[in-house]
Amino acid sequence: MHPMAARAFLNMQLSPSERERLRDFEKSLPRGRYLQGYEVCRMLNLRPKSVPDIDTSAMESLWTHYAKTQLNVGRTFEDEHSDIEPRTKQQEVHAWEDWSLQNFQGPALVEPSLP
Repeated sequence: MHPMAARAFLNMQLSPSERERLRDFEKSLPRGRYLQGYEVCRMLNLRPKSVPDIDTSAMESLWTHYAKTQLNVGRTFEDEHSDIEPRTKQQEVHAWEDWSLQNFQGPALVEPSLP
């Protein structure tokens, strides 16, 4: 699974207050640094839920679409306008998470089954 797809699925598991807490913490990190999925899980005491293959494929397709139509367009604009401060990777990740929450149809997250 693409790391940005995984991050979006983790983001979907968060409550608004957890999301705010995570973003506030990430803003205190060095410019551009953001937490990896396992770090988010550790910080918020989460256990990743299993995601059906069809949802994984759908999220990865959504990420590809977002990268082409939003992310790359924004980066090109920033490159062409030197008076604009480029977004950090952290800001790009947060924008992707917000966009994926609004545009992903699903998900069908499944609680892990206990033996």
